Amino acid sequence: MDIMTSYLPIIIGLLGCIVGSFLNVVALRQETGKDLGGRSHCPSCNHQLTWYELIPVVSFLIQRAKCRNCKTSISVQYIAVELFTGLLFYMGAKFFVMNFSAAIYPVWFFLQLFLLILIMSYLVLIIVYDLRTKKVPLVWFISLVISSFLYLGISYATSGFSFGWYDIWFHISGIVIALPFFIMWIVSKGAWMGFADIEIIAWMGMFLGIYSGASATLIAFYTGALFAIVFVGFKLSKGYSYDTIRKIHIPFTPFLLLAWFGTFIFSFDIFSLLSGLFM
Repeated sequence: MDIMTSYLPIIIGLLGCIVGSFLNVVALRQETGKDLGGRSHCPSCNHQLTWYELIPVVSFLIQRAKCRNCKTSISVQYIAVELFTGLLFYMGAKFFVMNFSAAIYPVWFFLQLFLLILIMSYLVLIIVYDLRTKKVPLVWFISLVISSFLYLGISYATSGFSFGWYDIWFHISGIVIALPFFIMWIVSKGAWMGFADIEIIAWMGMFLGIYSGASATLIAFYTGALFAIVFVGFKLSKGYSYDTIRKIHIPFTPFLLLAWFGTFIFSFDIFSLLSGLFM
């Protein structure tokens, strides 16, 4: 089992590239209102794609980012989402095999790993869709919450420690970190922050607890602010006016979800970092 799990992150990472290709299709078809039935085709010439044109990453590179039929350029989003998903899956699986053993509860081990993959899949879906539409479908958020509850439930069931009211309160109380942002949303009538961002913050608090959830939220604000500064500087260098740049909406949900991932996988604590710098 140890030999198998040592190669498991690589296998899961490669699987992630395949899943990323599918998630890209799901996000794009959700945006256009199409169902998931039917074969994939070129959006420019409607050429139905063959299996060897749909190999994640490889087909994009071999075809030099162009349709084989009409030679129209293929969006870099396809390979970016595939590689991004593969990387997330690899890091998630690496974290998982380092912290959980398949020897004691093999069935629960792979079920919990599947749930982690499912959570990361919804993470990718929400990020891609929010970047394109500035929206987060409610059904995806609800599915993310359900998957998270199941993941946490199995974690406690297989940990060997007793599960009590303190543990339940630890997760439920984490939702409180979203309260200040909810108040801001009410006061500004949704102008300062989208409601989907508040939902994600509440989910982060539920999953990580108050302390780590607050840390992840602060990381998201810092990285979001840094990105905004770089983005504004880049646009100004290209000749855009400041008034024009102010009207551009930058989705915040991707920063929140990536901050959750960094906090969960790497146990990054921004409060400890800040206290070390200023104390």
